[in-house]
Amino acid sequence: MWTGATHPTLWGHVGIAWNHEGIGFTVLPSPDPALTWDRLCSHVRAKVLKGSLPASWREAWRCWERGDEGPLCCLPLAGLEKRSFQPRIWLALRTIPRGQVRSYSWIAARAGSPQGARAAGQALAANPLPLLLPCHRIVRASGQLGGFSGRWGRVELKEQLLTWEGVQIKNGRVKFNCIEDGAVHSDG
Repeated sequence: MWTGATHPTLWGHVGIAWNHEGIGFTVLPSPDPALTWDRLCSHVRAKVLKGSLPASWREAWRCWERGDEGPLCCLPLAGLEKRSFQPRIWLALRTIPRGQVRSYSWIAARAGSPQGARAAGQALAANPLPLLLPCHRIVRASGQLGGFSGRWGRVELKEQLLTWEGVQIKNGRVKFNCIEDGAVHSDG
C-alpha cells in the first residue's frame, strides 16, 4: 500500500509516494498539483492513498530549496535492491555533490560497469526518485547536458536545476575546465 502527496517547490508541485519502508516514487514538478497527483498515481501503478507528507520530510524539502541537501539525503528510500545494475546507478547519484556534474561513463563505472554508459542512461531515464536521486547531475563527457527524459522531464528543467545548484551553463553545455575520471568540473 502506498501513500502519496504533492509538495510545492520552487519549480512547481513534486509528487511523492511512500510506504512503510520509505519513499518509493517521486515525480518531477509541474505547476498543477492535480496533474502532479495524476502523474504520481500512474507512476506508482498501484493504489495510492492521499496523505500528508510527514513534517520532517516537508522540512527536508525546504532545507534542500535553501541549499542544504543533508536532510533530504537522509530520507528513507523504499524498494532499491542494491544488487542489480539500475539501483546501483541510482544510489551512486547520491555521491555527486550539489553544484557538480558527472558523465554517463563515470556513473556506469561507479555502478561497476565501466563500459555501460548507454545502459546507465537507460537506468537514469527509469529513475523512480528524481530530485531525491539527482539524475540531473549527469551530463555528456563533452559537457552537453544530454537528456532529461525520464517521466515528464525536460532538458529545460535540468538546466534550471543545475544553474540553481551553481553549475555554469552556456548554450546547453556545462562550462568546464577539465574532465578527469569522468568528472566534469564546472568553471564556477
